[in-house]
Formats: sequence, structure tokens, C-alpha cells
Amino acid sequence: VEFKDMKNAIYNDRPIALTEWVRRQLKDQILDCSLAPGARIVEKDLCAKMGVSRTPLREALNRLSQEGLVDLIRHRGYQVTPITVQDLRDLFEVRRIVESESAHIAATRSNPEEITELRRLAELPYLPGDRKTYKTYLRNNTAFHVAVARCTRNARLVSMVRSILEQLQRPIYLGLDVGIDSKRATGEHLDLVKAIEARDPVLARQVMVEQNR
Repeated sequence: VEFKDMKNAIYNDRPIALTEWVRRQLKDQILDCSLAPGARIVEKDLCAKMGVSRTPLREALNRLSQEGLVDLIRHRGYQVTPITVQDLRDLFEVRRIVESESAHIAATRSNPEEITELRRLAELPYLPGDRKTYKTYLRNNTAFHVAVARCTRNARLVSMVRSILEQLQRPIYLGLDVGIDSKRATGEHLDLVKAIEARDPVLARQVMVEQNR
């Protein structure tokens, strides 16, 4: 799909600021590695493809820089943030800490409507070998974990969980060719929902820790 076609579709559906539209399109391509880790961002080319001027593009890149998805290299412009082994270790470590506490708190604060929503989001459909379903799988997984965080009533915690999971999409997406067991992943989500529904914060934390190992 051409950038301009996507822009028209988004504007017709729900008007948003041009800078935000550019940010969303670039973020999508960074997260699914269409813009590869470490790739140099050529502003002139992107402006031509997206049909925008450099002002909204640079504003969008600045926002993505704050999200840790692009880097500004002195005298060279922007590049997609590389993926390093240390970055992965740090992200997985932070995820274990943040999400285990998120599950613990969710088990004490969630309401029946939120439990119903968690159960709805728990399913992770995926067709083995079909790369077209990878992005959907990862987005659905992120949506579930963010929904768990929302049960805490802590907006900062929700933001942290979303940011961590989005940044982890890139290395996970690159490794998805080995295949995933969607039934097992769905089952793990449902186990967590049961612990939260049972109002058992200790079990909810334990389940989340086990799933993040």
C-alpha cells in the first residue's frame, strides 16, 4: 500500500495531526523491521514516499527518538536504533520486573468487565509459516499485556509496559521464522486471567514470572 493511500484512509477514518500520522507509519515499519535495525533514515526519500515536508517528518522522528526507536547521529542524521545483546538483556529484565508487579496489582484491582476483556484478548491466533500473521500475533499479545496493566489503574505503569513490549517486538519479529505455538501462548494468557480473576496476587505474579523466563 502506498503511503499516500494510507494517509487518505486514515484521514477519512479519524482525522489526526500530520506529524502523528507520520509517526505511526514510521513506527509500524520500525516495529515490524521493514525499516531494519541500524538502517539510515534518508529524510528526502521518506518525504517523497509519504508526500510530506521535512517539518512533520522531523517532528515525528524526534518523538520516535524519545521512544527509543530512532537515534540522532551527529552530522549523519537519523538511523533506526540498532538491536544489541545488552539491550535485549536489559529489556527482558525490566519486563520481568514490571510485568510481574503489574499482574500482582491487577489481581487486587481488576473488575468483572476488565476480566471479560482480558479473556477476550487472551487468544493469539497464528498460522505457522505465514509471516502475514506475525504482526497481528505480536499486536494482540501487546494488547493483552497492556490490558493487564490497565487493571492496575496506574497510567505510568501502563505506559511502561506498552513501551517495553513495543521495543521487544523488533527482535521477536526477526526471530519468528522458527514458528510459534499459538495454543500454548493462548493457554498461558488464560492461566494468568484465572489467577487475576481469583484475586490471587501472589499466583498472578508467579504465573507472569514463569511466562517471562
